Amino acid sequence: MVSVRQSNRSRILRLGISFLIVVAALLAGFWRFSDTSAEGPVLEILAPQQVEVGQPIELTLVVHNASGIGGYQPRLLYDTSRAHFSGVDHSGNQLAAIGRYIQTLGPNEFDGGVSFGLYSCPVDECGSTGKPVDRGADGELILATVLVTPDQPGPLSLELSDLRFSDASGAEVAVDATSLVVVVDVVPGQE
Repeated sequence: MVSVRQSNRSRILRLGISFLIVVAALLAGFWRFSDTSAEGPVLEILAPQQVEVGQPIELTLVVHNASGIGGYQPRLLYDTSRAHFSGVDHSGNQLAAIGRYIQTLGPNEFDGGVSFGLYSCPVDECGSTGKPVDRGADGELILATVLVTPDQPGPLSLELSDLRFSDASGAEVAVDATSLVVVVDVVPGQE
């Protein structure tokens, strides 16, 4: 009878500890979100956890709590012997929606990755006609969707580096990066 009670106690203790770990993890995530939202602009990379060989990995770059963002330029680093660059799409970028004219930078592929970005102007064609929009984008800002297509199975690491952000006048803006590296599990395609 003693061993049954002791077994039940250790099982209850393990369940209690597991419960506390889950609660602590949830609270830590909540506090982190609260802290970053109070600190200013934060970059987040949205990516799938798993894709098949040949299926493009869609990386969506989002700035939360943006304040006057007018442009950006990063380098995306990955093993170019295992995957290839398939494009960057700025069409979902909110800078055009607020009336700024967007001009893309790159993409420029190099051994080990690709650089890309955009800048914006207050008037059409970056000229002198039209009503100027002197402010950059605020709030939640989708910068781009970047496509990298894996050629081989296995984990593929994608890292954003040398990030530069600017406001509408071209001055540098500090943006905190919550996750600069994502690892996507690439599995063999179905035949």
